[in-house]
Amino acid sequence: MFDNIYKGKKILVTGHTGFKGSWLTSWLLKLGANVVGFSKDIPTQPSIFNELGLEKKITHYLKDARDLKEIQEVIYKEVPDFVFHLAAQPIVSLSYSDPIETISSNVMGTANVLEALRLSNHKCTAIMITSDKAYDNIEQIWGYKENDKMGGRDVYSGSKGSAELVFKSYYHSFFKSDESNVRLATARAGNVIGGGDWAKDRIIVDCINSWSKNKIVNIRSPRATRPWQHVLEPLSGYLSLGMHLQLNFKKLNEFQDFNFGIIFSVIYLLSAMVMFFSIKKIRFTKTKLIFYFFYLLAVIMTPTLWMIFDISSYSIEKAVNFWLIVIPISIIFTEKFSQKSVLRIFYILLGVSTFLAILAVFGLSTDVRADGRMTALGGGPIVFARWMGFAIITLLFLPKNIAKIYKIPLIIVFFILALATGSRGPILGLFITGFIFVILNFNRIILKITIVIAFLISTILITGTDKKISKLGNSKRVFMNITKKGGSKQSTSTRSNLAIGALLVMQNYPLGVGAGNWQVMANKLNPTHLMPLEYPHNLLLEIACEYGIHTMLLFILLIIYVTYMSYSKMIKFKKDESSLYPLLFYLFLFYFFNSLVSGMLNDSRLLFVIISFIIIHKPLIASHE
Repeated sequence: MFDNIYKGKKILVTGHTGFKGSWLTSWLLKLGANVVGFSKDIPTQPSIFNELGLEKKITHYLKDARDLKEIQEVIYKEVPDFVFHLAAQPIVSLSYSDPIETISSNVMGTANVLEALRLSNHKCTAIMITSDKAYDNIEQIWGYKENDKMGGRDVYSGSKGSAELVFKSYYHSFFKSDESNVRLATARAGNVIGGGDWAKDRIIVDCINSWSKNKIVNIRSPRATRPWQHVLEPLSGYLSLGMHLQLNFKKLNEFQDFNFGIIFSVIYLLSAMVMFFSIKKIRFTKTKLIFYFFYLLAVIMTPTLWMIFDISSYSIEKAVNFWLIVIPISIIFTEKFSQKSVLRIFYILLGVSTFLAILAVFGLSTDVRADGRMTALGGGPIVFARWMGFAIITLLFLPKNIAKIYKIPLIIVFFILALATGSRGPILGLFITGFIFVILNFNRIILKITIVIAFLISTILITGTDKKISKLGNSKRVFMNITKKGGSKQSTSTRSNLAIGALLVMQNYPLGVGAGNWQVMANKLNPTHLMPLEYPHNLLLEIACEYGIHTMLLFILLIIYVTYMSYSKMIKFKKDESSLYPLLFYLFLFYFFNSLVSGMLNDSRLLFVIISFIIIHKPLIASHE
């Protein structure tokens, strides 16, 4: 998780005794960080800080950020690698009763942390946390953007806006210089909810308290719109920001601010609604019942196990995300799709791939990570490589395709970009798919042997040697750019450890540990060798660990069934040039083999969409329109 960037690092968290600070501290400890906490007091009784026993697990300072000397002494003594500045007066209502406390905490506290970092100037990445209240409230109906005007009609909002201005001025005055070792960004989030919040005037807490006593809830600002989000959402944003700032300093070391909102929660909710309304329209044929049995078993089992183990706060989110895989399938099984409509979908997806490639070629929204792997707007290296692989196969097999004069150069560009990501899963998926294509379509034995040898050599190069292959543009890792220091050897070792950890979980919990719990249980079973990533990088192992070995076996049966059906349909309609089955067959192979090396359940939706197109009984050829 977070590229293991925080493991073994010293991290200063100001405001660590508060609600968000305690959650962040706890998360950092799970990531293997050495946490130093700095707060003027423990703000509530009871407190999540005390309930979690965090004082005994970290270096704990009870000091005030408004005192420059105190924050200076701690930073000089501890020399943190990262600073997350959360210390603030967070309650809007208190800003009316004690405005000076609010201003001094939120403005001078921020200024003192920045000043201490300036005077120290040691190598450090700092994330300064403010609030979405920093924006000037002009009562607009849409959300505020990062470049909107700072302001505030009340003291609390004004203090947050002022903190942003102090940060901006400090950055341009001192930290923008090449001589500065401090990397900075500011992050803004909305109202957070979650367990362990005992602060005053929290509307969710007030509602529960009032309802439990059969009392009317007192809403202090009934006309206000509040962007509610679970506490882990903005914290994951802060940690991701710290990671990217550390890895991509040259790209991000310009004054930047980031909003962390609720878009994913909204997507989950809307998707669940779509699933509910679409699923009731499905006519359950024999094939469909077989297909859905796998999902129902896994999903029903997941929350039960989660409640039994109670070990991961991400279980619910991931379980919901698992259901999202069913959504496109539910829609597709309404059987309203024709050849034309399916083609339209693939043209749209091809357009997305091409757009991402264009951005990458011209250096727009494209980055090269510290390990040399190209990323783009489409996500991390693996996600971007999968988009490129999709484009290659779609161009090769889409009926009535683009003219050859355009097709070949496009395929070459897509392939080069895929290589530049250094993502072995998609690259290996492309090689295996190409290998199967040649074997099925070329009859000469010598050619087949040559291809087999070439395939084996390519596979060896991709999966691990100690030789550097080559460089490609700005990328330091083509074919993984395999080096002893940070390339294939390390990556291969990591994957081996992930597989060992997965097998250990399967051995001890053959019925699964519930969604999102694999990493926790693997580290619990083998604390001497912690798992560095939240998923095993193998779809089969992830399903077996989290949903049970029996679910994995059902999934394998599904894969066998789909492989047979897709191949049979491809052969049956081979003479029909308008048939979509060759495209579906090779896309299925690409995504499935990718999932065995770089796959996770949460990003396998397109694989399941393709599976659903394959098993739909209506032939996807033009003659059957």
